[in-house]
Amino acid sequence: MKIEKNKILTSLNTFKIKEYCEEFIKIEDKKELLNVDFTDDFLILGGGSNLLITKRLKQVIFLQTKGIKIISETSDDMIIKVEAGEEWDHFVKYSVDKNLYGAENLSFIPGTVGAAPIQNIGAYGAEAKDIIQDVEFFNITTKQFEVFENKKCNFEYRSSIFKYELKNKIIITSVTFKLSKLKKLNLQYGGLTQYFGEKKNITSIDVRDAVIAIRETKLPNTDIIGNSGSFFKNAIVPEQKLCELKAKYPNIPFFKAAGGFKIPTAWLIEKAGLKGFKHGNAGVYNKHALILVNHGGATAQEILYLSDYVENKVFELFGVRINKEVNIV
Repeated sequence: MKIEKNKILTSLNTFKIKEYCEEFIKIEDKKELLNVDFTDDFLILGGGSNLLITKRLKQVIFLQTKGIKIISETSDDMIIKVEAGEEWDHFVKYSVDKNLYGAENLSFIPGTVGAAPIQNIGAYGAEAKDIIQDVEFFNITTKQFEVFENKKCNFEYRSSIFKYELKNKIIITSVTFKLSKLKKLNLQYGGLTQYFGEKKNITSIDVRDAVIAIRETKLPNTDIIGNSGSFFKNAIVPEQKLCELKAKYPNIPFFKAAGGFKIPTAWLIEKAGLKGFKHGNAGVYNKHALILVNHGGATAQEILYLSDYVENKVFELFGVRINKEVNIV
């Protein structure tokens, strides 16, 4: 365990927001958590993605535990345990290099493995919950390590028990995944269908390469333009609202989803004329309207103002409330 005082966090969050923390604790072994004197207001930091820091922080726990271990395997599948500090995309690459199926659609998502269950990350028709077997975490109150099986995690669209009920009560230390040795492709997402066309004999490696290629054309490089990936969740509307929107916008894209119908929020924002819109040093990315970016020197307040403006504009035009996906601290 390593402790630093008054640590600047600019390089440790992908939005590149210049903020500080009073106490920065680097954890490289999960057992070190037993020795941490937690404050009432602390932040668990992994890859720093999907995060907007709005204030000086009291305490940051920087989880850097590493390790990928095969727990068991059969002729059909493989169980793999991954430490929370591993980069998510490193785990995905590891899985496809072993010709396993299940994680490939989630390629190139920034952040760490420990953050994946919290947000139930998803992309290209897949979600982390589809391959998570269980989640191990450190209970801050009891000082014990516990394990929740998949069903107990209450996974929903970009949500879980860790994001709400257990927020600031536990620290995820590892995640166990169940991946298939049998070919199980998920190519229903439009971009992948178009990418492969009539191609046959597609592997998980092919899907990973496709996802990376598509994402690179749409998503800004965080080393060049500060951002947190998708800032907003896709909108979920009831059937009646969808019918109203279809009457006015016959070509509106939508998908059946739990709780109603999912409408791509990027479409709503772009239709509102906000793609490429700027407020100060913050802006809506000109290649993908779901992403807010830091053009250089933006403050968290500029980004929050912009996000509120986008939300209000979309509601004004469509009568649809969109919600933030990014974690605001």
